[in-house]
Amino acid sequence: MKNKTTKLLANKTMNSDVYKLRTQVIELIYEIKKIQDLPRIDVRITDDAELTLGVAQLSSNIIWISERAIKDNRFDLRTVVYHEVLHAVYGILHDESCPLMKSKHTPLTKELCQSLFMKYARKQA
Repeated sequence: MKNKTTKLLANKTMNSDVYKLRTQVIELIYEIKKIQDLPRIDVRITDDAELTLGVAQLSSNIIWISERAIKDNRFDLRTVVYHEVLHAVYGILHDESCPLMKSKHTPLTKELCQSLFMKYARKQA
């Protein structure tokens, strides 16, 4: 059974503002679905954490994205979402040799996110 909470981040209560934030994350999941078939992924928006932009439950199709990852222009939300989806859907662990799957966030282009995502997705097929 999926946990709907994580110890690292506190879920925000759903309201119209949180719904708008969640929609931004879901739009990126639909972007991924255009290049790769994915199961339904549960999305939770969380309060800001000092160091954590997102969390996923490995191979359980649920991700938590911090409000800071969505709102702060220093971060690339696409990179965060693609990274967490790889954890959540395929159970991929961090790989410090890969710019998408390393533990520290680095903004990437859409094309590079998609290319690296597909590299992992193909291995799981």
